[in-house]
Amino acid sequence: MPDDERKAALEPITDPGLLLKVTPPKLRKTLLARDRLRRLGAADDDTAVILVEAPAGYGKTSLVAQWRLDWLRNGMAVGWLNLDAGDSPITLVSGIALGLRRSLGRATFGVDAIEAVRRGAGTAPAITSLLAEITETSRPMVIVFDNGERLGGAEAVDVLDYLLHNLPP
Repeated sequence: MPDDERKAALEPITDPGLLLKVTPPKLRKTLLARDRLRRLGAADDDTAVILVEAPAGYGKTSLVAQWRLDWLRNGMAVGWLNLDAGDSPITLVSGIALGLRRSLGRATFGVDAIEAVRRGAGTAPAITSLLAEITETSRPMVIVFDNGERLGGAEAVDVLDYLLHNLPP
């Protein structure tokens, strides 16, 4: 990849909106610890997907943020992406890559995927590139999609659909 394309693929780091989307919420010290629910996030059975569904205000984000801390303590890389109706395939691919990049501490993680989606190569090649990079990484990874009910357009849903149907082992 030429230097100017690599530089363009690294640009999401400077996008304050995207930085906020990949920043997990801060947990209050007074948060009620729900030990039974926290144990669900620590499943050792190679669970590929966990869906947390409850009405607004029931503590879904807080629970998953607690799981995030547990996962980090166990050496996993944890990317966080807060979804909303305005998300495009570029936002989703960039957000997933940036979230994992920050957790892994690898400044170039996901650059090829971001570049592919930006140049219009399509969602499948971009996510395939990202999945290949995830597979090559020796650390277990978790990607948290918060507020999934807010996700809008069909193209954005297609990104998550492709990702979930092609998860690496």
